[in-house]
Amino acid sequence: MRVRADGARRIDDAVRRAAEAESAYKDAVKEATLALRDLNAEVKSSSLSVEEAEIGLERAKERLAELKRVGTDNPLDLREAEVGVKRANLSLEEARTRYRDVSREAAEANAVGVQGAKNVVAAQRGVEDANRAVADAQRDSAEANADAARQVTDAVEKLRDSY
Repeated sequence: MRVRADGARRIDDAVRRAAEAESAYKDAVKEATLALRDLNAEVKSSSLSVEEAEIGLERAKERLAELKRVGTDNPLDLREAEVGVKRANLSLEEARTRYRDVSREAAEANAVGVQGAKNVVAAQRGVEDANRAVADAQRDSAEANADAARQVTDAVEKLRDSY
């Protein structure tokens, strides 16, 4: 009886862990789906940031050119416009770098898809391991029950032989 109870408990534990692994897998798929969606949206957003930075650079250059054309009494105005062009150039460079980085990251993520995401792959392995543990627990329980049945049969035969 005890062998059966232990085996049933091990099977129940393995089945519970398999259900938890399945739930973790579903969560990982959901997370990876959202992350991929967000990454693709970030590509679009960073593309717009590049366009905005290009416009900002053009505006800064226009302002500088206008100040040079009409002149100014305050040398700080000219210097401020020159710094504005430098700042706009830097902003454009940063926006382009961010766009390149996020585009590469999105391309890699889209190439493997949700099922290829690291967290999904790890969760899938967890499900496979948990399912193997259920099968192992069921097999071990069946073997233990068979052994217990053989021991009972052997004991009964010995008892019969002793009479």
